[in-house]
Amino acid sequence: NACQIHAILGFPSDKRFNLEYLDDEKTLLSCTGNSFQLLDMNTLEKKIVLGKNKRGIGATAVHPKLPLFAVAEKGEDPEILIYSYPDLKIKHRLKNGTERTFSDIQFNNSGDQLASVGNAPDYLLTVWDWEKEVITLHTKAFSQEVYRVCFSPYSEGRLCTSGMGHIRFWKMAKTFTGLKLQGAIGKFGNVDISDVSAFVELKDGRIVSGSEDGYLIMWEGHFIQFQLAQKDHKPCHAGPIEFVTLEDRELISAGSDGYIRTWDLGKFEFAEVSEEDPVVCLDPEKEIQMPGASVKGMLRGKDHWLIQDSNGAIHRLSLPEYKLETLLRFHAGSITGAIPSRNSHFTITCGQDGSIRCWDLLSRKELYRKDFNEPCSSIIWVPNVVAGSKNRVLLGFKDGVIRQLERKNSSFELVQVCKPHYTEVSCMAVSPNGAILATAATDGTVFFIDIKQSYAPIGFVKLEDGKAASCISWHKDSKALLVAVGSKLIEFICPQLGDFPDDSERKTYKIECKKRVITLDVPNVNEAPPVSSREEVKEGEKTEEVEEVQEVKVTLHPDEISFSSYMDDGKILVCLQPPDFEGLKKSSQGFTLDPKYSRVYTCTFEELQARGEGEEKDPQLADVDVAKHTLYIDAGSEFGVLSIVDKSLSGKYILIGSHSGKVQIRPADALEKSVMFATHDGDEGEISGVCLSFDDRILSSVGKDGNFFVFNLDVEKAIQGGEDSTKVELPSGVEEKLLEAKKDVDDITDPKFYSFEEAKQKKELDDKRTEAEKKKDRVRLKIKQLQKEFKDIQLANAALPTSERLDPAHFEIDPELMKSLRDAVEAKVQQVRADLEYETEKIRYQLEKLKKKFYMNLLVEHIRLYSFTGELVVSSFRVKKQTDERLKLIEEIHQVLSGELIRQKGESQRLTLPPNVPGALEYKPGQPPKDYSSQLVTVKSPKGRKKISGAEKKKLVAERSRELRALREKDLKWLEDNKPDSSKENPEDRKLIAYARANLGDFKLKSAPDYHVPESQRVNTEKKRKQILLLTDSVQSVKMQYNRKFLALRDLKKAICDRMKKESVELQAINMKLGIEEEVIAPTMAQDEWPEKRGEVTDEDIAEFEVILKAREKAKRGKNAGFGGGEDDDEDDADIDQKSDTKVSKEKNSQRNENDPRRIAAERYQKRISAVAKSDLEKRKLRVKRLILQRRRMVIKENMREATNAFDKALRTLAVEKVRLDADLKATDLRLLTLAEELTLLQKFEATENSMLDLRKKAVDSIASLQKEQKDCRRMLEEKKEQAVKCQALLQKYQAQFDELMANYFKGGAGAPIQAQLSRIYNKKVKRKRPRNEDEEENSDSESESEEDSEDADQCPMDCPTDIYDKILDMRERKADSEEEMAGILKARQDIEAKFKSLDLKVATVQKDLSKCERDLEEFQSKKQKALNKIQLNVPLRLSQIRFLENGSMPPDITKGLILTAEQKGKLAENLVKVEHEGEQLKAKYAHLDKQGKVLRVDLKKKQQQIENEIAKCEDVQALKFGRKIDLNILRQKTSLDVLDEMKRKLAMNEEQFHMTLNDLELKILQARESLSETMQKNTYGLEKIEILRRTQLDLEEALNNTAKKINVDSESGSERVLREKDEIIKLVKMQESEISALKAEINVLGRKGGDIFSTQR
Repeated sequence: NACQIHAILGFPSDKRFNLEYLDDEKTLLSCTGNSFQLLDMNTLEKKIVLGKNKRGIGATAVHPKLPLFAVAEKGEDPEILIYSYPDLKIKHRLKNGTERTFSDIQFNNSGDQLASVGNAPDYLLTVWDWEKEVITLHTKAFSQEVYRVCFSPYSEGRLCTSGMGHIRFWKMAKTFTGLKLQGAIGKFGNVDISDVSAFVELKDGRIVSGSEDGYLIMWEGHFIQFQLAQKDHKPCHAGPIEFVTLEDRELISAGSDGYIRTWDLGKFEFAEVSEEDPVVCLDPEKEIQMPGASVKGMLRGKDHWLIQDSNGAIHRLSLPEYKLETLLRFHAGSITGAIPSRNSHFTITCGQDGSIRCWDLLSRKELYRKDFNEPCSSIIWVPNVVAGSKNRVLLGFKDGVIRQLERKNSSFELVQVCKPHYTEVSCMAVSPNGAILATAATDGTVFFIDIKQSYAPIGFVKLEDGKAASCISWHKDSKALLVAVGSKLIEFICPQLGDFPDDSERKTYKIECKKRVITLDVPNVNEAPPVSSREEVKEGEKTEEVEEVQEVKVTLHPDEISFSSYMDDGKILVCLQPPDFEGLKKSSQGFTLDPKYSRVYTCTFEELQARGEGEEKDPQLADVDVAKHTLYIDAGSEFGVLSIVDKSLSGKYILIGSHSGKVQIRPADALEKSVMFATHDGDEGEISGVCLSFDDRILSSVGKDGNFFVFNLDVEKAIQGGEDSTKVELPSGVEEKLLEAKKDVDDITDPKFYSFEEAKQKKELDDKRTEAEKKKDRVRLKIKQLQKEFKDIQLANAALPTSERLDPAHFEIDPELMKSLRDAVEAKVQQVRADLEYETEKIRYQLEKLKKKFYMNLLVEHIRLYSFTGELVVSSFRVKKQTDERLKLIEEIHQVLSGELIRQKGESQRLTLPPNVPGALEYKPGQPPKDYSSQLVTVKSPKGRKKISGAEKKKLVAERSRELRALREKDLKWLEDNKPDSSKENPEDRKLIAYARANLGDFKLKSAPDYHVPESQRVNTEKKRKQILLLTDSVQSVKMQYNRKFLALRDLKKAICDRMKKESVELQAINMKLGIEEEVIAPTMAQDEWPEKRGEVTDEDIAEFEVILKAREKAKRGKNAGFGGGEDDDEDDADIDQKSDTKVSKEKNSQRNENDPRRIAAERYQKRISAVAKSDLEKRKLRVKRLILQRRRMVIKENMREATNAFDKALRTLAVEKVRLDADLKATDLRLLTLAEELTLLQKFEATENSMLDLRKKAVDSIASLQKEQKDCRRMLEEKKEQAVKCQALLQKYQAQFDELMANYFKGGAGAPIQAQLSRIYNKKVKRKRPRNEDEEENSDSESESEEDSEDADQCPMDCPTDIYDKILDMRERKADSEEEMAGILKARQDIEAKFKSLDLKVATVQKDLSKCERDLEEFQSKKQKALNKIQLNVPLRLSQIRFLENGSMPPDITKGLILTAEQKGKLAENLVKVEHEGEQLKAKYAHLDKQGKVLRVDLKKKQQQIENEIAKCEDVQALKFGRKIDLNILRQKTSLDVLDEMKRKLAMNEEQFHMTLNDLELKILQARESLSETMQKNTYGLEKIEILRRTQLDLEEALNNTAKKINVDSESGSERVLREKDEIIKLVKMQESEISALKAEINVLGRKGGDIFSTQR
């Protein structure tokens, strides 16, 4: 009771979701610092409950049904406390939910679960069973800060979290390891990643969230469906959206722009957007603006909204009149300072929001305030000696401005303002004598100002390393200033204004001051234990080599000074903090502070501490002396790092504040005693100001968490402790008489206003610049006058006749100067080009890369096409090129589909009997039996042949009978073989049924439990990928078909624009002639209608851009002429560009018209002509000409109107087609999503299906190989059968030869004994010799003896010729060979039959396995189909498409309905009719077959009776003819043997004749070969002879040459000799010529292939 919280005048305005209602909206729950407060909404009285952890409250949540609320704490191992209301007792404690702090908690709708999300470092998402105090599920929510967690209001087991740069969708999923949280992170795609502060879930599971850029985002799954914006793509809010909720089909959003807007959910819930522009533009239904507000959160009441304003207020918005009422006001953001009144219970605070406020602590209200544009960073009192008043304060601001204000009766009055710095003023101090003000800024400077001389600047000193001073303090004698910089304490000797020259003579305010520098070297209280270099190895484990640990030298940065101040006795108070403490606090890593940072030390500049020789020196402190330190106050290690130490106004108490939000009060005469207050946030609540009132009865503490606590206390009782039932009474108020505020002095509001040093440095430069500008203006004015005179001279010259005009070249006064100027300009241009060549090439290459990335892969870009009226805009489809691999794959798929289509067209899908299968329908009752004689081929005898004898005729008849009998037996055998078994199914029927099952399909529903997937309808990943490829190819084809129409229409518009441009020129000329003032604007193509020409820049474009630049520069100069900044420069530039674009063409036309000398001359000529009076004829001509022009003008305007209307109509038609295509393509996108889901599902089944298919393929291959082996066995059996028939024929042949030999030799029955003996010898079984192995050598003797016995037994009978005996032995040997071969064939046949049987068993086994595989595969396909059936399909339907009616109306539940296309429905109806028709046909066919069966059974009985009668007749005939029943087959066989013998005889004769012919031919061939050999020998001889003659000729020529060289006297006359030699040469030449011709002929003959060889005569 000695200390009570009197008031909380602050509020964490930036804390999200900090408003909750209790007790039927009578009480408001919120957390502030290390407490939560309960605000009575009627009286606005607050009840404060402190937290248990002393580190702060992270979040609160109210139970939806029970009178409970949860409070989540901060600190090490924080807890969630469940309080009951209104008794405020703790019912449950939830532990181990996070490591350091909770950021949000939330109950679910039923209230049985609680979700919490932690902050750094673990960011844990935890779901609690809070009644049992156990964790149900937990996982890491994200790797960055999470703002919000919320249960789904419509679906159990679903949550959503959002925060920095993310939104995540969670569901509780059952896995094989149990229940788990599975989260899907929202994919922003092309939308910029944004922080998500607020979201709301719709009934269909979609989520609407806010964003940083002000757009509302609709999420479907974890993908963005579209963005919601206002018209013209303006964001829903101008800044981050902080609140989103849904109320009665209205979406309510609020943001930092101070607007609350409502949106009709029905207008955008099912909106469809294009891929190129996924934004839905919509106007809000309602809009409420709160000027100067920034909504951070909202809370719904029954008839109002509570609004948390992050600009420092809580408002109440009444419904439905929308009346705004402010309930509470406070600082927005952190409070940077507080100072108490010296004679009353008032406190002045300043904050980051730029406001300074005066508070009445007793009445707990704000009296008045004053706002500035920049945040306020520090505040101090102005001494009375300076101001002559106790109510003046000095304020430092972030822009470097210092303002002096005086507290008046109802407001603050601005007394003085200056700007010594250009960065934030971190701290200030006035000397005790009131002469000099010292200010320190974050730029590392300390400025000295003479405040008695109207704040005249003395100078500034630059601190070492450019670091900012953390605090400054004056010595009591006002001669020295103490500055704490980093780890150093610097004492500057105070400079005086008279020590420096006059202000006009100084070039800078930078000065040098005498200084002393010291630092403190305070060792850690808790030193870490030394780390051993080796670890001990436990007993029982293997000893391993332990590497020696190398000593690592760690550079320890010195401690920084957090606070320092001079004491009255000249000593210095010093508080320390770890190096880079601010970065350490922001990091997510935990840290432990040494107790020395919670202590206050004293030191002086005179007492220095000697350093040891071996002690390491920090390089930054090498030249700095170390002062001896003495412990002054120990605040305790739990207190945290000290941030401020101050004395109360009375001087009795020491006030201490820490970075952890705690405050201590200690008596100045008993520093060991203290009382502590832990009310601020432990992480963000650094104490920035703590003060006691003048009577030490009211304690105020402010922090950077925005909280402002006021305590009513008795300090002495609070320090002594103990229980006291009496409460401390509030002190009585003190009346003050204050004056009314006067007019403020001129304030500094321009952020570009110069500081003292900037003004000093830039004044001279500004003066020179001003003088230069004035001089330039004079020169420009003179040049402008000269240009005007020159232009007048040019106009006068143009008005002269052509003969009197001067050439434009004569206007050049100094051609050489002009040439030099042009050359200089050209040289500069070339130099600029050379300088920019690298950049140009670089930019060009970058542009090419961008084009290649974004445009080269496009078939058609996103193009807009506008109507001429501008009311309609149609866009094209953006289509990408497909890769070559993709095109090749699609082409292959199309080829396969074409082949399949052709195959299906060739096959009949109707079930028919296979060809060549006889059936009952082939027989008609009463028809005669089949005539097989017609199948015999009869050969007509040629004319002239002799008449056939009776024997031959009988023979022919017998042959024909045998042929007919063979045909009948063949047909009978076929019928017997194909006779169906009544106990078995027809194999053909089984084939047809199997074909039907595989191809006709199962017409049951795919969701039916007995549905079996047909073979042709089974899908796998490959088929599904092909389906997706074909669908995307079809989509591209549809888009390209539309794009071709679109591009053709664009070309048409271009042609219309070109034509209308020409017509507009003509129309403008006609208007000029008619004197009609009409603005003719030719339609043009917009830039976004030809994006392909984005790189083309014309001279007109450059001129337009220059005009825009000039307008922009002009506007900027106009803005900078006055005070104020250019915050909206970008928006103004956009407005300038827009206005300039609309006026460029007009300005160009006007300038062109004004500067055209010909136009001016023509106007002057027209004026002179118009002054002359016209005749009547001229007037009529003018009237006719005017009528013609008017008619032409009307025609042109009509043509233009018709062209534009026709184009707009065509564009409207295309727009309708585009809307339909968009709908179809959106449905296609849904289909693609479904196919993608099916593909993903099929990929899970792929491995199992492939293994099953491999097993089936293996079984099928095994059956095929076994069947192939069976086929080989059948072929081998047939071969063996043929070989056995041949062997049997040989044996019969040998027997016939033996019988013939016996018949020829023993004629007439002579030699019967010898014949019997020879028969016995011939039929005797002779043991055959066979090759022996080495193992059979032992039995060789016995075998040889048996062979000798058998040989001895075979002796030629008496009276039997030896040749006959030898022939018989030879025949027996050949017969034995045949019998042995026959035995081998029979044995091989038995082996083959055994192998066939084993193969048959294997086939049966494999067939069984194949059947099992087929069953398993069919079950697997059914399972896969069931999984595919679970995929949800989104099918948009109109009401007219719903035909599922009951009693003429749609039932409430249509889940059992089927969705079919109209084509499918028609096919089903057709199939139903076909099935009914086929059923009737089958019934009729069955009745017909049944009737035929009855008739056939009757006919069968008749035939059987007829056969029995015929058999009885045949037996009677046989008994009459032969006397007994005989076997006709024997007779047929005998007859057939006689015919066979006759044929054999004929065959032997033919063979003998053919053999003789063959011998003759071989003889002729032999003779021809001999003749050929002789001819070749002769030719060879001839060639040799030619060679000899050639050599002889050469010898003769050589001899003649030699003879000619000799000189001989011949008796013959010269002429005779010459004639003789000439004759000889002629003969020789002729002979050689004949020989050469003969050789050529022989060579030609020998060179031929085949043919006869003829000798050539020489």
